[in-house]
Amino acid sequence: GNTTLVADGDIGGGQDSRVLLRWDTSAIPPACQVTAASISVYVANGSADRYGVYDVKKTWGETGATWNTTDGTTPWQVPGVGSPSDRGATDLATAPGFGSGTSGVTYTHALNGSGIQLVQDWINGAKPNFGVIVMENDALDDDDYQFEEQEEATASRRPQLSVTCALYPPIYYFYGDQENRWDNTTATLGVPATNRLVEKACRGVSQTYGKRCAVDGDCTGGTCQPLVTYHLQLANTQNFDVK
Repeated sequence: GNTTLVADGDIGGGQDSRVLLRWDTSAIPPACQVTAASISVYVANGSADRYGVYDVKKTWGETGATWNTTDGTTPWQVPGVGSPSDRGATDLATAPGFGSGTSGVTYTHALNGSGIQLVQDWINGAKPNFGVIVMENDALDDDDYQFEEQEEATASRRPQLSVTCALYPPIYYFYGDQENRWDNTTATLGVPATNRLVEKACRGVSQTYGKRCAVDGDCTGGTCQPLVTYHLQLANTQNFDVK
């Protein structure tokens, strides 16, 4: 491949240069709830312009993809990953955009809410992972932004996707009277302040750690006895870096 990857809205002769990026996210647990995501690159040539990041909707080959084809044979709907069937319409980079004016440094580009959701969809399988494309927002983005590629000898300079996950084990449910509720909460779940509360909708009065509910399914006749229902999860945060 090239020594560096180049995003540029005008490389001469009316031509543009765009960059396809993809990471293997299969090692990230499907239970991950993505709270933040970013793309870090080592800047070989800084740019005064800022570029967009868009999700790619078609599979492509790392060695075969070109301006005209996904794999050397199959054409993009519009050359340059240029149609709505080739890529998404929403810029996934936070303002002011993808780019840095400083060369010779690693620069981290945070993804916005749409970018975080895309990474979430890759991890839980809601969408296939075809990666993203870095490209100009308009023809005025003609100051090229260059950064190192996956084959860069220094591993720390390769494009990296960083994902911050909130990992929650299965929800714990407790049923019982008021006294048992406090015993179970203290003994099983530890310090309440460290727990994340997830309340399932039900009839009844909200309690500190759940709701005191009358559950229709438990009433086959007669008068329902109130139940206390807890929906709590113990949370921890973990970072995943994918090159």
